[in-house]
Amino acid sequence: MAAADATCDDATCDVTDHFPVFERVTARLAACGVPFTVSAHAPSATAEAAAEARGTPLEHGGKTLLLKVGKGTAGHFGLFTVRACDALNRSRLRKHFGTDRIRFASREELLALTGLTPGSVPPFGAPVFDLPLYVDSAYAARADDPAAMVVFTAGRNDRSVTLSVAGHLSAAAPTAIYAFAEAQLAAAEPGEEASAQAPALDP
Repeated sequence: MAAADATCDDATCDVTDHFPVFERVTARLAACGVPFTVSAHAPSATAEAAAEARGTPLEHGGKTLLLKVGKGTAGHFGLFTVRACDALNRSRLRKHFGTDRIRFASREELLALTGLTPGSVPPFGAPVFDLPLYVDSAYAARADDPAAMVVFTAGRNDRSVTLSVAGHLSAAAPTAIYAFAEAQLAAAEPGEEASAQAPALDP
C-alpha cells in the first residue's frame, strides 16, 4: 500500500520525537496506507481531559483500557476499546468470557505490559502490543460512515492521532468486536478514565 498521508496540525508538533509506542502506531498506520493527522496538546491523563485539551467533542474520542480477564495464572490481559463517551459494562464482559473475574490492570502492570503511563494507551494490539484487542460494537459501528473520525492519544499523553474509524479498524485488526460498553451516565469507576490503573481487586 502507499504510505499514509500523515500530517501534523500544530507547528510545535514533532512527530520524530523518540516515543517507541507512538512510533509503532504511526508506522503501522503508514504501512496500512491509512491517512492520519497528529496534534499536540497539554498532557492529559483522561479521555475528558484530552478532549478538552484538543478542543474536540468527547464523543469523537476513543479510549482503551487494559484489563485482566480471569483469575491468577489462568487469566489473561487484553486491551478493550470503547467510545470515549461510554463506559465498560463488566457484566457483559463477564458473560462473554464466562468468568466473574474482570479487573483493571494496576499502574505497574500497565507499565510492564505496554511501557506506558495512564492516559496514553492507543487502541492497537499486535504488532504494536503483544496483547489481544477487543473493540466495542458501538465504536465499530461508526465505521459504516466513511466520514466518521476518531481521535485518541497514541503512546504519549501529549499527542493525539486523528483518522477515520474505518481506517483505524483496518489497521488495528481487532481480535474481536462485540457489545461490552454502555452510555456513561455517571462518573467512571475508579481507574477507568485513567486508562487501566485501578487497584487490583482480584488476583
